[in-house]
Amino acid sequence: MDETALCVVDDHGVVQLVTTAVTDPDALFAVLKPFLPSLRRVGHEAGSLSPVCIRN
Repeated sequence: MDETALCVVDDHGVVQLVTTAVTDPDALFAVLKPFLPSLRRVGHEAGSLSPVCIRN
């Protein structure tokens, strides 16, 4: 896959970010870097049927 979808959700379930990045460790780290002070878990779901995070 050329692109990875990213969704950041805070501890209250509020979506903080919905974006995509090039599928590359450095690019993914750059997107997540602003959230590092409060980042507790990172999940990865692979496949075309993985759920999509939708901002309301």
